[in-house]
Amino acid sequence: MRNKYLHFDKEKSGRRIVNILLSVLIVVILFFILREVVGIISMEMKLNIIKKNIKSITLSIDSLERENERLKNDTFYIEKIAREQIGMVKKGEKVYIFINPKKKNLFQRIIRNIKNH
Repeated sequence: MRNKYLHFDKEKSGRRIVNILLSVLIVVILFFILREVVGIISMEMKLNIIKKNIKSITLSIDSLERENERLKNDTFYIEKIAREQIGMVKKGEKVYIFINPKKKNLFQRIIRNIKNH
């Protein structure tokens, strides 16, 4: 009498091995596909960051070009910059300096430098 539990069926065993190999192959393929998808998403995110940087730099360049043109051609703008940023005055003008108590020492040094020149 044959034991039905010890019976070895070559056909079922072969199918089982093929199914296992196909499953492993599918998992490996899915792994590589997923890895590539993640890489593509990462590259797209980097590309968006670079595009934003390019846009920001382009706006900065445009602003600097406009500033450059104004400094070349607009005498009123040049005078405004000279007065506000450099502290220049026209001959004969009186300069009034309002001293903030917290910044008193800074203004005293500026006044000394003006008098020394």
